[in-house]
Order: sequence, then C-alpha cells, then structure tokens
Amino acid sequence: EVAEVPQKAPAETSSQTKGIHSAVTGHTSPKTAPTKKRKNRDVRHLMKQIMIQGRFHINRGKKLKRVSDLDKGASAYLEMARTTGKPSLYGHAKKLLDLADTYAPAGQLPRLTRIEYLMTVHEFRTGLAQVQKLMKAKFLPWKIKKTVLGFKGDAEFQLGRYADALASWTQANRIKRSVSSLGRLAHYRRKTGDIEGAATLLDECLRMPIQRYGRRWAWLLVQRGLLEFDHGRTEAAIPYYRRAVRALPGWYVST
Repeated sequence: EVAEVPQKAPAETSSQTKGIHSAVTGHTSPKTAPTKKRKNRDVRHLMKQIMIQGRFHINRGKKLKRVSDLDKGASAYLEMARTTGKPSLYGHAKKLLDLADTYAPAGQLPRLTRIEYLMTVHEFRTGLAQVQKLMKAKFLPWKIKKTVLGFKGDAEFQLGRYADALASWTQANRIKRSVSSLGRLAHYRRKTGDIEGAATLLDECLRMPIQRYGRRWAWLLVQRGLLEFDHGRTEAAIPYYRRAVRALPGWYVST
C-alpha cells in the first residue's frame, strides 16, 4: 500500500489556487459527491489536479524546510509517473527526496515515500534494507506497519524469496483486508498458476467501496482482464479493458 497523493486541495491553499482547483475539478467544495463529470475525468485533467497539489507542497516544503511537504511533493511526482509512464518524473521525485534528506533530523527512521520510490524504480535490495530498518522501530502504528509489510513482500517477491513474500503479504492482509493487500495476494496466485484463486481475490477488490474511477480502479480492471486473458478467455477479458479505459481515459496502460 503506497502513499496516496491527496485528492482534496489542502485547507491552506491560497484563493488563487482554489480557483484553479475549481476550474480543474468542476466543483468548489471538497465534500461534494463525485459527479459523472469527475468520474469521466481523463489523464490530462488528473495530471493537472496532481500538479496543483504537488506544487503547493513543494513550495511550502522548500520555504519552510518541511520534510513532510517535500515527501508529498515527491509522492505527487511518483503518481504522475505511474499515470503517464514518463521516466523523467522519477528523477524529479528523487531530487525532492534528496532535498528532504538534508532537512531530516539525524538518525531519523527511513521514510515511507523514500521506500516507495525505491520499490517503484526497482531498487529492491536497497528498499528491503530500508524496510527492515524501519521494522525495528519500537512502535509502528498499524497502518504504517501494514504498508511496510506490503513493501517488504514486494521486494522479497522480486528477489525470488516467494515464501517470504507470501508471509509478508498475508500478515499485512490479516491487519486489514484492503485493495492493496488482496491485490498483492492475487498477484502471487496468478504468478503461481492459481488463476481462479487470483480472480476470486480481485473480484472481492472490485466489490469494495472504493472510487469507481481513477488509476487504482482502472488498474484493478486491467488486472482482472489479464486473468481472463491468461485463462484463454479473450472475449471475457475485453469488457474489463473497456471499463478500464472508461475509468481513466488516456491512461497508457489500459489503452
């Protein structure tokens, strides 16, 4: 489970930024229920929203030398990179993380956004070392522990330690069943040949009360379609791909 870019403009946003936010999203109140227009928002509009929020945190982080804001700015770049597939955006995220490191207190535990970056750019051994260091903390809130276990399993799986990965992902899922934990277990089952088991887990994800638009929903639909394709059911896979395109028009993965 990775750090999510905030979907609402921060309360401290200037009136000018609020105006831009309203122009992009089509609403002024962050509590407004998603409309059909928002659900059909394409990659271009999503990128604008992420950029507005990311720039707010980057500017405040640089001005106040605030690590948390710089991390949120880096997370925004990571989200934009996953949405567009542009490798250069990972470099921007790394620069912000490196700047945040200069402001962080000496001896601080590894930060989740740094670990997220390492996993995203496939530096799994370094990422696993950071995870193991963080796991030694005397107390970790359950949400952070669940996220860290997910990252730990990601690194272990990519390094060929499949039994360890399954144990980490299972432990994370026991803390709380979620799209991230079930999605990882579905990935394990798919890679080990249990297509029906993976389909059952992804179907559970699709029934969960999450937003029916955006990159995460589109990703789930693509994964569900791939399962049908792996099973030789091409015709059954196509509707999932089409739903993924509607969930986030213009996303390079689904198109």
